[in-house]
Amino acid sequence: MDVAQDTRVDERGQETFRWDRREVAEILRELTAEGASVRQFAAQREVPRSTVGYWKARQAAIPADPDWVQFFESPAGLEFLQRLLVALHLIFVLDAGCGVRKVGRFLDLVGLAPFVACSYAVQHRFSLELQEAVVEYGRQQRERLAAEMASEPPKRVALAQDETYHGQKTCLVAMEPVSGFIVVEAYCERCDEATWTRVVSAATEGLPVEVIQGVSDQGSGLVAHLTAQGRHHSPDLFHVHQPIGRATTCALARQERLAEETLVKAQRRTEQLRAEWSACQEQCGESEAVASLREAWTAAEEQQEAAAESVRACRQRCQKAAEARRGLSDDYHPFDLQTGAPLEAEDVSARLEAHFDQIEQVVEEAGLSPTAHEKIAKARRLVTALVATIAFFWRSVRSDLERLSLGPEWEALLLQQLIPGYYLLRVAEKASGAERRRELRARGEALLQRARDGPLADLAEQDRQRLEELAQQYADLFQRSSSCVEGRNGHLSLWHHSHHRLSARHLAALTVLHNSFHLRPDGTTAAERFFGQRPDDLFEWLLERLPAPPRPARR
Repeated sequence: MDVAQDTRVDERGQETFRWDRREVAEILRELTAEGASVRQFAAQREVPRSTVGYWKARQAAIPADPDWVQFFESPAGLEFLQRLLVALHLIFVLDAGCGVRKVGRFLDLVGLAPFVACSYAVQHRFSLELQEAVVEYGRQQRERLAAEMASEPPKRVALAQDETYHGQKTCLVAMEPVSGFIVVEAYCERCDEATWTRVVSAATEGLPVEVIQGVSDQGSGLVAHLTAQGRHHSPDLFHVHQPIGRATTCALARQERLAEETLVKAQRRTEQLRAEWSACQEQCGESEAVASLREAWTAAEEQQEAAAESVRACRQRCQKAAEARRGLSDDYHPFDLQTGAPLEAEDVSARLEAHFDQIEQVVEEAGLSPTAHEKIAKARRLVTALVATIAFFWRSVRSDLERLSLGPEWEALLLQQLIPGYYLLRVAEKASGAERRRELRARGEALLQRARDGPLADLAEQDRQRLEELAQQYADLFQRSSSCVEGRNGHLSLWHHSHHRLSARHLAALTVLHNSFHLRPDGTTAAERFFGQRPDDLFEWLLERLPAPPRPARR
């Protein structure tokens, strides 16, 4: 006698069989392996005989190569289909922004349409289920990793913060720049002080971190939020370079181009007069016409020399302006990049002011417009905030060292060798040009090696490792750019441009991918770098929780 099959009614009022596709594949595999009759096997497994017969008939009716049917209807083949479908949606649909219809077309082209439903409705539903699962994974992993760090002292971090706009929606983004972990990424109605405070407080609740500074542009809401929370605001160096570039680069390049054009015209005029003078001298000998041409030729040569001098002056001004802008970047560091020596706030201030003096001299010599002077003045007003960031760095480092009571010898070792050594290594990673990176890396490694061959050589391994970890933490304390957030905003803008909208769930899923799925060359994720522990594998987590690939409808 057949056993009655339980069913349940879903929210649409449609009956749904209780048999999962994985269960069916395993039952049919056992039936084939045992070689028993369908009636005996169904009685042993308490499965309706008619149901088993239906499964076998459905399998036999699949319009595909029998070998393919045997494999893809087996547990191993079904597992492959599951991994393939989840990977397609995770990598191409969710991460790369490929349309769902492309996935269905791919499955059809490779011959898997008889085994997996390829319609838009089915694949779209699977995509939404995957997004929800990814968001749930991010929530669980965040809670788990934060709980495991609860016993440790709070980690002091900076946040690079900015807002971007997707149509009428404002997206607030805050990222920890050292690890690249996105702490905040959410749509909000406004981007004022109260909104920033509410969003950041909610995002950091339960996290074992202490936000001590923020790196951002000069947005009034952001600056007010950081000030109200008692956190230091570090201005983005880009907002010093940008007005300087707008004031000088195009204007000086235009002057140089016009001077070069004038020089070319003067050279042509000189060559023409010289040729006329030579021809006239051969025909007329010494005459008034020859003398007149000689005078005109001489005057043209003088004009050519003046034009050449003007070109040299324009090029020198362009070079001086570029060197001064580069100098602002090279000297805005708590350590000298050439020697690794510590630079106090007063030293950095003097260097930055000297570069601005040079830029203003170039603007004055070039006779640029009053607007250019205003832009330079606007950039120069940020020097006070830049110097304050250097002072904040040294104040934080020295107060922490005083609290640790390491002793004068070890404090000097940290300040003069270990911290600058690790800092130069971090600067080398971001420097432009292979030669420049090699130079900075060599100087940083030389400082670290000197420390390891000196006082650190006599320390126990645990104490040596503790000092080097402290040095790395202090080297990461100085942050002068929010470029990581700007890059993230650009990525989201491309997403919004191609899809015309991003739902809150979709945005949350993209945040989880960035934090727990994307890998750096060293094989680590942002979550692993931020929490110090590896999160569960996202792909394997999804495989365990997502439903089996849906079958195609019977045709």
